[in-house]
Amino acid sequence: MPKVKTLQLTSGWVSEGNGYEFDLDKDSEGRDFGSISSSSSQLHCGKLKQRFTAHPYSGKRIKLTGHCRCENLSWYGGIFVRTERLNGRPLTGDDIVNRCLVGTSDWLRYELVIDVPPEAANIAIGAYLRGSGKVWFKDLQIEEVSKTVPTTDDHAMGCVGLWDLEPINLDFTENELPSIRENRPYISEARRWVISWEENGAAYEFVRPKKVRFNGQPTALLRPVDKPDIGYLYQHFAAARYRGKRVRYSLYLKTKRASSGAYLFADMYDADSHDLMRVMTEEPVIGTIDWTLRQYEFDVPIEAYAISIGAVLQGPGEAYLGGLKFEIVE
Repeated sequence: MPKVKTLQLTSGWVSEGNGYEFDLDKDSEGRDFGSISSSSSQLHCGKLKQRFTAHPYSGKRIKLTGHCRCENLSWYGGIFVRTERLNGRPLTGDDIVNRCLVGTSDWLRYELVIDVPPEAANIAIGAYLRGSGKVWFKDLQIEEVSKTVPTTDDHAMGCVGLWDLEPINLDFTENELPSIRENRPYISEARRWVISWEENGAAYEFVRPKKVRFNGQPTALLRPVDKPDIGYLYQHFAAARYRGKRVRYSLYLKTKRASSGAYLFADMYDADSHDLMRVMTEEPVIGTIDWTLRQYEFDVPIEAYAISIGAVLQGPGEAYLGGLKFEIVE
């Protein structure tokens, strides 16, 4: 196996993120460290990263170790490692978002273990900050490890409170925390379910109807609040368990006066939130129709980091959802 490679914080580093401040310096003991900071909580993400060829590690398992600390984070931060195709599309990776830095903390040691697929052209490593505050990182080292060492990328984009490793609350019975819903009209009262509508379009709302049930189970209702346009009800979850596999997403739809129709959809995104693929049923449920099954089978790209599933209502009317399932097809 190749020896441990210590990653110097002196050259080859690239910064990303307008409004963020980046620094590469030495501590009192002469050791390199890097930092990312911002005082504006409105900013999205700042990164310090570098890339190098994946060739020495092709087909192998690698471990990135490093130390991080943080101060007054409004959201979260940490270090990351990922493999990429020649075009920059991510393949495997871990951004410690399931064990990320939050608030204020002293130096913590992290180990990130991922596989390097044969098709990987580059490996990217670095640190990031989402929101405001400051993150420091140092002592980054990368090495090949045995395949008996468990990978950590199964939890990529799976941070508790941010992403789940599978869709949850498919029967709409669990309530979202009031603190999460505060001043966020797009967060529904059902845990993990989000409402959205077109920019400059009319708002839509989520309702848990007491009288309309599917096979005795609770349902969800999506309908416009004002002049109808198009509304979505959906949730995000991590793609780690489903990458490279065939899945089936299904639900039952019941509509009332849905003149433009309702249908299910699924979206997949890469690690930079770029769209990879959208799946939609070809025939919407139009008019007033009792419960009807809609389902779709599709392959989840190996580059996928996140999946969204849900339903869409175009125009006026009401769309009821019940019997939702998301499963791997054997």
